[in-house]
Amino acid sequence: MNGLKELLKHEEEKLQAIKFVVDKRLKNVPDGALRITSTRKSQIQYMHCTEQDKNGQFIKKTKSWHLN
Repeated sequence: MNGLKELLKHEEEKLQAIKFVVDKRLKNVPDGALRITSTRKSQIQYMHCTEQDKNGQFIKKTKSWHLN
């Protein structure tokens, strides 16, 4: 029984660490939604859509949207 409690405690700590990282990343997310489209040449385009701009703004490959 002690081994099970230790295992559950360890798993709880891992999940809390994951939750902390996810919450931190979600604070930096821009409002709106991501729309993914493909062109005639089978290239993928990413558009940042908001309530005011339903068509979206093109996201260049060089623009960094990484969540730190």
